[in-house]
Amino acid sequence: MHTVNLELSPDQPDKRKILFDHNKPDFDKNPAKYDDIAWYAGALMLMGDVVE
Repeated sequence: MHTVNLELSPDQPDKRKILFDHNKPDFDKNPAKYDDIAWYAGALMLMGDVVE
C-alpha cells in the first residue's frame, strides 16, 4: 500500500524556461498571460486497486 502527497512550491516557476520553444515568442509578447500559478494533474497511472 502506498500513500501519495503532493505539495506545490510557493515559488513562481521560471515559465519561459519550461515552455516549448514555439511558445516563447508569445511569452515575450504577453508575459502577464503566464502569471497565474496553477497546477493540473493530467493523468495518474495506477497499477492495482484503490483502497480506502
